[in-house]
Amino acid sequence: MNPTDPARVYVRGSAAAEAIEWGLWLALTVWWIVDLALSPFQLVLMGVVVNVAVILSETPTGVVADLYSRRRSLIIAEFVMAAAFVWAFASRNYWVILPAQALFAFGWTFRSGADIAWVTDELRGRYPGPANTAKTDDDAIERLILRQHAVGILWSMVAVVAVMFVGSWSLRAAGLLCAVGKCLVGLYYLRRMTEEHFTPQSDSSTFRETLTEGTKVIGRTPRLKVALATMMIAGLSSEIFDRLGFAHFIESSIDAGFDASVIDDPSLVSTGVLFLIMGVAGVTVNRIAQRSLDRKRGVVMVTMVLLIVAGIGGLIAATTGLLVLLGIGLTMQDSTRESLHSVFGSWINRDAPTEVRATVHSLTGQGLAVSEIAGGVALGLLAERAGLRVVLAVAAVLMLVAGGVALRARGMEPVIYAPDN
Repeated sequence: MNPTDPARVYVRGSAAAEAIEWGLWLALTVWWIVDLALSPFQLVLMGVVVNVAVILSETPTGVVADLYSRRRSLIIAEFVMAAAFVWAFASRNYWVILPAQALFAFGWTFRSGADIAWVTDELRGRYPGPANTAKTDDDAIERLILRQHAVGILWSMVAVVAVMFVGSWSLRAAGLLCAVGKCLVGLYYLRRMTEEHFTPQSDSSTFRETLTEGTKVIGRTPRLKVALATMMIAGLSSEIFDRLGFAHFIESSIDAGFDASVIDDPSLVSTGVLFLIMGVAGVTVNRIAQRSLDRKRGVVMVTMVLLIVAGIGGLIAATTGLLVLLGIGLTMQDSTRESLHSVFGSWINRDAPTEVRATVHSLTGQGLAVSEIAGGVALGLLAERAGLRVVLAVAAVLMLVAGGVALRARGMEPVIYAPDN
């Protein structure tokens, strides 16, 4: 197989990046909750900083990808995130390491949407015509995105084991290992990624014009408006599940006596095992989502079902302190929310025209970040007063509401948007 084949490069590069971030997230979770003993609001504030940085940089970096080069954006992303990984473990002082989250977010926005936009354009440019529709139509791109996510989850399990092994000696060393991995992904893109079919906006197109056009696409496309509303409602609960769900799990594992073992760092091991279980569940959920799309059940229905299952899982996690049930609930919500990233990407990709596709991805990502900030601050303060279980229950209900909103797009057909002349 051609090593520069767009589908191959996309799956390998994005899957590797995803796996490394899983490994880093395991190390950071234990570092923050156990080693630094951060409060619920401090944990959520980490996510708020990420999302503020996303708001400030998501749209500019997306427009840059549409105007200049998506390949270049992806390469920059990996090296910037590698620097953020090193910074995140540079000190035990909370206020010193907090800005590392902003740097990570800045790097991530260079990648957000650019990888999907790149592979879509390269595949359609390399394999034109009706004879290649099976490789390049919207359904084929959706299947490719889900395949990348499945590979990413499998590789993530390897990364988690590596971080468990290295982290048992030093969590900082595990963070450095992840940073090295990010640099290697950047070098892989530099060597293997080609950009032969990227059509930048014309010289007369400015940053502001491209941004304006992307905004009009969302405003005039009903399915995109429903997708954005669904993402934003679900996003209100994201920081709670991402930051405080694991805090609830680690506290429950300590209460259950898990930490009385002879393992050097049992919190790392218990959380690592949960990550591995989530990985297996994530692969399963991803395959189910892919088969559902293959059977033409539609991205809207798949989105709705995933949100409902995530909400039910969140409710289970919120109402129990029993470690096994808590693990089941967290696994249900995490595996479905992981697949939602790919499914939302497919939804946006299907409805956004190629000229501003990366910009539309970035604009929807910016909307998601706004909701995550609002939900993170409000629910983080609630957690300080009412406790982890109450705030997890509220977050779960929001996921169920988002599922109901997604249902409004059922029956809507994708609209071919005609830009203003």
